[in-house]
Amino acid sequence: MVTIKDIAREVGVSPSTVSRALSDSPLISEKTKRRVIKIAQKLGYKRNELARGLVKGLSGAVGLLVADITNPFFADIARRVGKVAHHYGYGVILCNTADEAERESSYIRLLRRKRVDGLILTSVTMDDPDLGNLAQTKTPFILVSCHSIDAPFVVIADREGARLAVEHLVKLGHKQIRFIGGPRDIQSSRDRRGYGYCTGRDTRRG
Repeated sequence: MVTIKDIAREVGVSPSTVSRALSDSPLISEKTKRRVIKIAQKLGYKRNELARGLVKGLSGAVGLLVADITNPFFADIARRVGKVAHHYGYGVILCNTADEAERESSYIRLLRRKRVDGLILTSVTMDDPDLGNLAQTKTPFILVSCHSIDAPFVVIADREGARLAVEHLVKLGHKQIRFIGGPRDIQSSRDRRGYGYCTGRDTRRG
């Protein structure tokens, strides 16, 4: 098996220079990088990504937790996350929590043991204090379609959408308008869409 030392001997530089060149270090000139890469390809060198990841503390993977992969909403998130991750050279470890708090916590512990480079959490069942504890770890994470005062998040305008929907129905002359928002423990239904519905309803009454 070809090693960095073999490449260094062929190029006439030190093994550390070869290592930096293969890692695209700014400390190495472009001319030297090209020479190293050319010789590495000629000798059939294959980088040990596992060892490289252990040295740098990176796994090349992100963890994605969804509540129900059979739900088209979460399936679409998984598809899009996978596409973007692949573009940037990452793999995705998908975990289906079935919207259960214990399973969610178990998967997060598992993914952290696997040293994933980040976590994407959807439909989180954890309370703010638990998210605050997670924020104290070295594992970067972000919430999708849910929010917390203790964590970064990305959400769509559920509240505004619900309000506009109610106001639109009112303008059409409808009076008996009801809201079906899904389970009460789903934050997007309870806090955002429900609030938007109430706002639109109150506007109608006013």
